[in-house]
Amino acid sequence: MSSEEKLDLILLEIRGMKQEMSAMRQDIAGLKADVAGLKVDVAQLKSDVADLKQRTARLEADMAEVKRDVAELKSDVAELKADMVEVKGDVAELKSDVAELKADMAEVKGDVAELKSDVAELKADMVEVKGDVAELKSDVAELKADIA
Repeated sequence: MSSEEKLDLILLEIRGMKQEMSAMRQDIAGLKADVAGLKVDVAQLKSDVADLKQRTARLEADMAEVKRDVAELKSDVAELKADMVEVKGDVAELKSDVAELKADMAEVKGDVAELKSDVAELKADMVEVKGDVAELKSDVAELKADIA
């Protein structure tokens, strides 16, 4: 092989290497752009993780508050149940009192009816007595007139 052919071959090889180098430089530029994009993605993910940690902390605080509220409500329910038992006892006692009062009322109604009957009799007697009084007054007046 002649030196010119060797030179052509070397030049051809150099050209191939330059093309390969240019392609590699383009790949490097693309990879640098990818790395820059990934760095932005990583920064965004870190920000998202920080936000999620804050949200988790707030939710855990809210959960603790809800648990306290639930415990308080359970206590209130237990207290209300005890009050309800007491109220049921009071209601039973009041029902008994009402039944007793109804019986008393029935007895009083009977007494009232009897008294009304007595009053009606007394009124009739009074009308009769008034008639007798009027008659006696008339007799007295006649007697006075006879005496005079």
